[in-house]
Amino acid sequence: MTNFLEFRNHKIVYRRYAGLFFSLCVDHEDNELSILEFIHLFVEVLDQYFGSVCELDLVFNFHKVYQILDEMVIGGEIMETSKVYVNRALKICDYYAWENKSIKYIFGNQILKFIFEGFWGFG
Repeated sequence: MTNFLEFRNHKIVYRRYAGLFFSLCVDHEDNELSILEFIHLFVEVLDQYFGSVCELDLVFNFHKVYQILDEMVIGGEIMETSKVYVNRALKICDYYAWENKSIKYIFGNQILKFIFEGFWGFG
């Protein structure tokens, strides 16, 4: 059984993980095995972030899936292959998102009004 399909002048590389199919359409010149390794790395990062990744994690947290993919791929090219760096970047983003929610909860919209009107001069 193969995990590659030829489609016009592209290749479709796919892999199945516990009922989930991950597929990528790549150029005809790209190495299929490196794409399979990238899919495996992507699933490992998803697994580390979500615990045990399932379909519901991907559906209800699609923005996080895109963020993880954005950390790994830039301009259609694989840039980051270290799980440690990707997870570190995700933790930093989660920290600042949580801190931003805490500030909004504590101070309400008054701090945002101060930032936009007072600090940057908008408004």
